[in-house]
Amino acid sequence: GQQYETKAPGGFHDRVCASHDTCEAGEKVLRAAGTHHDRECMSCDAGRFQDAENQISCKPCASSTYQPHTHSPACIQCANGKFRNGQAATSNEVDACSACPVGQYQDAAGKLGCIKCTVGKFRTIAAAGESEATACSACPTGQFQDEEGMIMCIKCGAGKLRNDAVASSSEAAACTDCAVGRYQDGEGMVDCINCA
Repeated sequence: GQQYETKAPGGFHDRVCASHDTCEAGEKVLRAAGTHHDRECMSCDAGRFQDAENQISCKPCASSTYQPHTHSPACIQCANGKFRNGQAATSNEVDACSACPVGQYQDAAGKLGCIKCTVGKFRTIAAAGESEATACSACPTGQFQDEEGMIMCIKCGAGKLRNDAVASSSEAAACTDCAVGRYQDGEGMVDCINCA
């Protein structure tokens, strides 16, 4: 049961018993509880955890988590705006988690990578931990972007107008040459000007 014998009964004394220790979360059983000895526990190593009592082993941190400390009941997720890189699970937060690269965001914790803003949008200056709606913005009027993960959209060049093609179109599809007798010396314009 719950106790073990510390002193056998003798002629002038009763049996002496003690309660077994519990290996708590963050520990593993090194020596099982016996009739004549207590349970022995050992802390889980860094990079490992145990979330239940009296378990015979510690669990490794999942690939999306890390734990630099021993005796841990759980591993740690990288915060949103960061991702879990390939450093050892025993690493501290500074080494285990990397900031999202330019043009990307991550609005959830514990991820293995970041998300690129889609075509037709650009990555805003909002924090990398924001949602897609805040971290990425549609290209402004007169601009387009046909690549993912960009920090700005592209203006149609001089002599061209930005037509009504979707913002994710290529330059060839999004920008139209000014018609004969019309010109445009600015960039990102939606119309051309009649020659005088």
